[in-house]
Amino acid sequence: MLLACLEYWLEIRYCSILKFKVISRAGLAGVITGEVIRKTAMVTAKRNFTHDVKFERQQEHILVTQGIYRYCRHPGYLGWLIWVLGTQALLANPICLAGFSIVAWKFFQERIAVEEQQLRRFFGESYTQYAAKTPTLIPFIR
Repeated sequence: MLLACLEYWLEIRYCSILKFKVISRAGLAGVITGEVIRKTAMVTAKRNFTHDVKFERQQEHILVTQGIYRYCRHPGYLGWLIWVLGTQALLANPICLAGFSIVAWKFFQERIAVEEQQLRRFFGESYTQYAAKTPTLIPFIR
């Protein structure tokens, strides 16, 4: 985030033509949309939403497939991705937008693979069927 602030300051100081209001407004829309998607995922999943991948199934774990999970398999990750890219569009930071896109996508590619392996182990055929019909909506991550 320090790099994003530095990029913003340098561009404002030396190249303010790069800062377009329409891009910033689109970024603000992304920040708000991403936050709403992520918070909706948290509220829908309740105690099943965690910030770490579980490797042991707890008795209270259930497969959440209703609400926003009906349309997106990992809405918390999708919301965070939209939010983080929105922050860089809001600041009109093209360099950090590209860098954050690559780093965030790589993180989600690896994280989702590990998490889905565990979900298949926990919920078996139920999760396999759910995953087959519900997309991640994150580009290039099936």
